Amino acid sequence: MPAQSSSPRDASMADRIVGSGARTATRPALLPGRFDAQRAELEARAADGDAAAAYRLGEVIALCLDYRPMPAGEFTAMLARLVAGVGKAARFGEEPLDSETTIDLFLFAYEEAERICDQTDGLRANPPTQDAFHWISRAAASGHPMAMARYGDVAFKPFKETAELLDNAAEVARRRELTRAYAERALRAGEPAALLALAKGHSAEGILEPDPVRALSYWLAYRQTAAAKRLPAAMLRMGEEKAAAGMSSSARALAEREAQRLLSVVEPNGATR
Repeated sequence: MPAQSSSPRDASMADRIVGSGARTATRPALLPGRFDAQRAELEARAADGDAAAAYRLGEVIALCLDYRPMPAGEFTAMLARLVAGVGKAARFGEEPLDSETTIDLFLFAYEEAERICDQTDGLRANPPTQDAFHWISRAAASGHPMAMARYGDVAFKPFKETAELLDNAAEVARRRELTRAYAERALRAGEPAALLALAKGHSAEGILEPDPVRALSYWLAYRQTAAAKRLPAAMLRMGEEKAAAGMSSSARALAEREAQRLLSVVEPNGATR
């Protein structure tokens, strides 16, 4: 089947790491408030093994260290100037830069950055000593489902140049296998983001072996989850079109059947069966 489980070796790698890193103690909910107000508490709790705190640190560090706050009016004015300047001469994927689809995607990205990076000026003024990979990998090793699904997004960021990837080939290969194993484990835990991670991983540009049918099956399953409903319809459509490009009708039918099987693990509302 196109969306088969990870190999026993991959699964055991993730399971061993998660088993050794998991904490069983029940922890109180994270503090209310924005990131700068929570940072000290988050760092203390993450260092003590709190997977949710570690994931929150990693998520914010990954996105917000280079973030520049911008009022909505200023952003839309900048976007309007850009579109007016280049119009159809520039493209975003297959779409002209001035299309309604592309503008919707830019606005969504802006709103997400505003949401996650609200009140993170202190983070940029006093950067952390540990990077996003450090915290997300700790959270994944403790079995945090979202961290396991997002592991591949940050695992290769520390390698800035192609030469660094080659010089660290053994570690790159280990992280590649962990990306697969963690995503499969997150999927078994019912995390919808694992479907997106595996769809990207098996795409032509992904870090796992290219498999168009498998990539499409994960994408079709993901777009039926509650998590996907937050995304612009254009983003879902573009992702599906790209994954299905050039695919035969029989391969498409196979991907659609497999997507329904995947939804028996992750229900459309994102809940675990």
